[in-house]
Amino acid sequence: MLTSMATNSVGKRREAFNGLKRFILGTAMSYIDPDTRDNPLWESLGYPGPPFDEKPVTESFAFSKVRAEAKRSDSQRIILPS
Repeated sequence: MLTSMATNSVGKRREAFNGLKRFILGTAMSYIDPDTRDNPLWESLGYPGPPFDEKPVTESFAFSKVRAEAKRSDSQRIILPS
């Protein structure tokens, strides 16, 4: 069935196959075992894996910036004309 989708003359079926293939490969390659911090597929491909910091990231910079701005009161905000 997958081979017929990949080589089908109807473009939408080929697009569906490519989307499914990218989703499955992306999910498989992005899996990280929480205990070993490794992916079993990486070793078979010769990929050493991404470097990990010893300190875990708790929140992203963008999220912390939004939280800081949300804590400001309305009197502290500057409204610029558009």
